[in-house]
Amino acid sequence: MTFTKSNQILLILALIFIWQISALAEVNEEFKIKREAIFTFSTKPSITVKDKIYTITFETKGFCDVTISVEDQNRKIFRHLASGVLGKNAPEPFQKNSKKQKLIWDGKDDAGRYVTNIEELQIRVSLGLKPKLERSLQWSPHKRTTAWSGARAQNIAITKEGVYVYQKSVFDHLRMFDHQGNYKKTIYPFSFKAANNVKGLPTHKFAHDDKTLPLKKGYYQTSLLHGKSTPLNVNRKNVVSLNAHGLVVHKNDIILLGKRAIRFTTNGASQTYDMEGPEVGKTFVAHGGNADRKTHNVLPSSGAISPDGKTLYVTGHLFRHLWHFDTLHGVGKVDLTKNEKMTTFAGTFKQDKKGNSNNEFSNAVSVACDSKGRVYVADHMNNRIQVYSPQAKFLKSIKVYRPAHINIHPKTDELYIFSWHVHNRTVFRSKKKEERKPVKATLSHYGSFDSPNKKAIWDLPLPIDNLKQPEWANHLRGSGSYYVAQMNFFTKEPTVWLSQGKWKSWSKNNIQILGFKNKKFVVLKDFANDVKKAGVRQEPAQINRQRLYVNPKTGNLYVAEADGGVGKSMKQLLRINPNTGKSETINLPYDSEDLCFDQDGLIYLRTGKEVGRYDLNSWKEVPWDYGVERSKVTFESGSNARAANLISAMTPPGHRAYSWWHLGGMAISAKGNLVIHTAGGANATTAKPSLHAKRKYKAAEENEDLNQLGAKMYPGRYLWGLMYVYDKHGNFVVKDAAPGVGMVDGLFIDSKDNIYTMVSGRRLFKGKSYDAKLTDDLSETIVKFKAGKIKFLSKDAKTVKLSPSSYPKRPPEIQGGTMGGNIWAEGAQWLYGGVGFAGKNGSWSGGGCCCWNSRFVLDYFARSFVPELRHFSVAVLDTNGNLILRIGRYGNVDEGKPIIQAGGPKNTTSIGGDEVSLFHGAYLATDTDKRLFIADDGNSRILSVKLDYHTNEIIKLSK
Repeated sequence: MTFTKSNQILLILALIFIWQISALAEVNEEFKIKREAIFTFSTKPSITVKDKIYTITFETKGFCDVTISVEDQNRKIFRHLASGVLGKNAPEPFQKNSKKQKLIWDGKDDAGRYVTNIEELQIRVSLGLKPKLERSLQWSPHKRTTAWSGARAQNIAITKEGVYVYQKSVFDHLRMFDHQGNYKKTIYPFSFKAANNVKGLPTHKFAHDDKTLPLKKGYYQTSLLHGKSTPLNVNRKNVVSLNAHGLVVHKNDIILLGKRAIRFTTNGASQTYDMEGPEVGKTFVAHGGNADRKTHNVLPSSGAISPDGKTLYVTGHLFRHLWHFDTLHGVGKVDLTKNEKMTTFAGTFKQDKKGNSNNEFSNAVSVACDSKGRVYVADHMNNRIQVYSPQAKFLKSIKVYRPAHINIHPKTDELYIFSWHVHNRTVFRSKKKEERKPVKATLSHYGSFDSPNKKAIWDLPLPIDNLKQPEWANHLRGSGSYYVAQMNFFTKEPTVWLSQGKWKSWSKNNIQILGFKNKKFVVLKDFANDVKKAGVRQEPAQINRQRLYVNPKTGNLYVAEADGGVGKSMKQLLRINPNTGKSETINLPYDSEDLCFDQDGLIYLRTGKEVGRYDLNSWKEVPWDYGVERSKVTFESGSNARAANLISAMTPPGHRAYSWWHLGGMAISAKGNLVIHTAGGANATTAKPSLHAKRKYKAAEENEDLNQLGAKMYPGRYLWGLMYVYDKHGNFVVKDAAPGVGMVDGLFIDSKDNIYTMVSGRRLFKGKSYDAKLTDDLSETIVKFKAGKIKFLSKDAKTVKLSPSSYPKRPPEIQGGTMGGNIWAEGAQWLYGGVGFAGKNGSWSGGGCCCWNSRFVLDYFARSFVPELRHFSVAVLDTNGNLILRIGRYGNVDEGKPIIQAGGPKNTTSIGGDEVSLFHGAYLATDTDKRLFIADDGNSRILSVKLDYHTNEIIKLSK
């Protein structure tokens, strides 16, 4: 047969199509739920006993997931016998391709010891894992939601219907309260129903299950408030979360003032207009001192909508970079009916271009409209309020000392002016005593436009700004207000809602509702008190990191919130009783980067170089049999570091990671073996870690270092990460257990010394990304392998290159991360992708500073519970990598009916199924076969999910 050129082209296209279909089939198969939803027995379980060997037999009607345990009547499990999906890939000890099963129990517990109280035990055979939302933990609508950028006040807007509070940083939160400060509902994150009605909301069809879901975008991939104009691949400089600096509410319309005006309704929808409005942000060049002289975004902190709802005015473009701070000197105008580009209404947005004429400003910081549509501008350093017509005609000037925020009574048009010092370049550079004078925070009452005479003045309960406070505490990089205040004219007597940045403790920087008594302010409600009454910790988790751990002996949950140093270690733990929801704070003996528990309830604390072991009740050290005495053990440095001496510490080879400042984890199996991750002697691209040269870390290629690390180089290896397995005495079981591994976000070990880890690299199928259209994908990959029986090979290794002739005869399976480029996992038993978040892999931002990550968890049945962050779910995999089911779906805190309502919103909407609504469930922990815990910082809570089964059959061994 002769092929023409056109036939050859058609053949090539056909082969490409077949290859793509084949790759897609692999993707679909990996992400496909494997169990059949038939959870009944054809033959119920029975047991025969011979020579102290127990044989369990049964037959199911479908290829569902089966879990078998030996437990007492209180469901304390002595032996986690088996769990997995029946069928062609059923894990041992199940028989493959069979619904009829026979399993053996040898009478031993998980640690290999013979059980002595057999007559008190029972064997449970369960079909069909069935999760159900139990309760919310550590949730309070009154709590500050982020410690990042803690000096920023919360934005407040007040209407007749209620009070809206917006908090910004890595996660955006917008909540509605009644006028007395009681929680009513969450506006953002949007509810599932509202999200479907937001016009212009970014969405994506996910490879996991071909469902189209809202798409979280931004540098940290944590926000839905970036519209279509925001590309997927963004760097930290331009887009973090929406991180709006201003909030405007007019009737049913809400506008968040970020780089763009983001619009939706008080119900969370925006059917009539696109969510993404025009740009309202400006730019500035940082100069002065040690500023970087680069161009940065500056966002408006104040906005007002005209009475007819057609025009938006913005100002208060406050900015700061390093030690340079100022505001721009203009007011912008947006026609909301046309969604056109913002124009300059008054003043100018040219940096440093200020003045004192009627159409000039020296630090324009606030804008408001009266019922006639007149526009009022707070001209801070000119000590005046400038009034304009809607056509920008100057009308009047009202003298006010250091005006910072304007409120106008909706019925009388009388003015209420808040004054405090807004840090700016004029004051910083001025030598005039008057301009440098401390500013007392006040509220002044003036008449309306026709007769704007001062009627009263009250001192605000805020510190006098003597201009000597560190500027770091007043405007953070990217800016935002240090104080926010709003008059509430919709109560019987007017009140003031006051928010402030962190100038004292976290309990002192929350919202207060102030009333008037004897010409003074009195506190009517303090949100911090509500947080305290709820038994919730006041301080938010640093870097939004809530690592979760469960003590298997007690079932108590422990929460580590990165409260040490620069947010990469812990000084304290929050201990939560999941039965009651009550919590208490525990101080650790030294600053620790990570921890884990064994089955006896001992706690293991690690630094970069040591692991100490303690009895949790007495905090007495339990020394390793083969350890090293160490003094002043800590992960941090400096005067605030907490340190302790260790009689006998485990000292794994390697050291703390480079720019990560944290390591990949450690865990202990049911039989007592510990696996731990450390960093090697060389960075991903260089041999000598120059960043740590002063610590005398030697080059990794030196033989003495390789011997110390227990590592061997081979073609294609990156020596970035290392894993080691120890027994309970501190002896090595396996050195260099995962050659070539890089950074990981969690690792675990089962009773057969199989290691499960979430490597920092996306999943590839036939050499291509599992989700090619998701070009900013920073997901990770779960890999299972036998300790010491895997090699990660990189096409891009620099130390000992892998020649093309030595490439495995298949395409790479993983891409990115600190293993280098395209990677093969030689010896892996299975992989599962599309999980976690590896922010450091954002090559479009140079790897960037992105310390946000996630953690999966393995239970004692060797089931992996893995966060699918952008998919708003948790994948549950058996020990052979079969996807059993997914837990959760997109939703906010008001969605999902829990078993126990206490601890969460009073009124929630049922969503059916497991009732688990998620926005960003990044950190997981499990009390095996009892509970799954999910730290969902996107909804600012921890979820307790009850684990049960569709069918349970129990056979008592006393018979």
